[in-house]
Amino acid sequence: MINIRFIANLLGKLTLIESAFFVLCAIMALLYGESDFMAFTWSALITAGTGSLAAFSIKVNDRVLA
Repeated sequence: MINIRFIANLLGKLTLIESAFFVLCAIMALLYGESDFMAFTWSALITAGTGSLAAFSIKVNDRVLA
């Protein structure tokens, strides 16, 4: 049987990593004076919120996928 809690926790952590890349994109947009700064900032905040909700609210007891 597939461990749904483990997969959700792992996807939450991967989403947090993705939000870190959005922050890097926002910093680069700010340095180059692009108009996409706020779009990357909002994307990073939404992604970090979703990722932290999935990564830290779901407790995993067993780290086995199958």
